[in-house]
Formats: sequence, C-alpha cells, structure tokens
Amino acid sequence: MTLSVDCGGLYIKGSVLDSKGTMHANPVTVPTPYPLTPSRLISVFDEIAGSLPSFERDRKSTRLNSSHIPLS
Repeated sequence: MTLSVDCGGLYIKGSVLDSKGTMHANPVTVPTPYPLTPSRLISVFDEIAGSLPSFERDRKSTRLNSSHIPLS
C-alpha cells in the first residue's frame, strides 16, 4: 500500500492505493492553503496521512506526473 496525493488549486486529496491503483480508503480532502509554502505543503501531507490507514511506500509504483511542476 502506498500514499497517493493529488495536489490541486482548490483541494489537496489523498488516499491509500495498492500496486494496481485500487483505492483502499476513502479519500481525505483538504482545501489548498494560500500561500502554499513548501513547509505548509508538508504539513498538509502529514495531516492527510494521519487521517488514513497505515501504508508503506512501494518504490516500484512511485511516480510524478504533472505538467505543472518545473523540472529545471
């Protein structure tokens, strides 16, 4: 099981998924704070993760997929 997080302009949502992408917990939704500093983003991740069942990161299924994140 792995923590999956979707960061959007209005909400940050998280849930626990298995290696096939099947959701194993109802999603937790938090309004996206503004301004969203890096430390505030980590705090939101902690808040979401604390509201979900336990999970262990599956490094094989970890990916980052967003055209909005500058890579350089």
